[in-house]
Amino acid sequence: MVGVSARRLLYVEAKKPATTVPEDHRIAEQVTRLLAENQVLRERICRICRSPLQADGLSERMMLLVELANEEAVDLDARAAEKDKAAEQRRHALQEDLERHLSARKAEVAQLVGELTDAATAESERLVREAAGEAARILGRARREATALGELRGRVAGLLATADRLLAQCEQPEATPEDG
Repeated sequence: MVGVSARRLLYVEAKKPATTVPEDHRIAEQVTRLLAENQVLRERICRICRSPLQADGLSERMMLLVELANEEAVDLDARAAEKDKAAEQRRHALQEDLERHLSARKAEVAQLVGELTDAATAESERLVREAAGEAARILGRARREATALGELRGRVAGLLATADRLLAQCEQPEATPEDG
């Protein structure tokens, strides 16, 4: 009964498209479990087949039953080998699907990283341009203010020189006609 349901499961699973990695992982675990069950049944059959039977002491009917059991054991062994092969093929197909999925996902991630890197680079370049423009505006304003301050300083220096001359003249005694 387990063999039939396992065969149905493998058939149904083989017909379904691979949808997600967790589901594929679950299927792979089921296949592994079924392979283990299959191995237990094979060992049981081998143990039954190894039991020594003496053909001399058996009736014709018993010999026929033993022959049928041996044929059934060979048939079961062949079916188990087929199931092993099918399970291995399914495992291999799942592995290939997983590798294709991972490869596609890596490509998507690489593309996304490239896009994000390009966007970040463009944004940083824009910010650098804005900062350079702002720095140029600030520097231009500072230069204009420095020039204006220089001019103002020159005028203040000229006014101070004039004020000094006037003070000096004020401090000198006035020359009277009597001094001469």
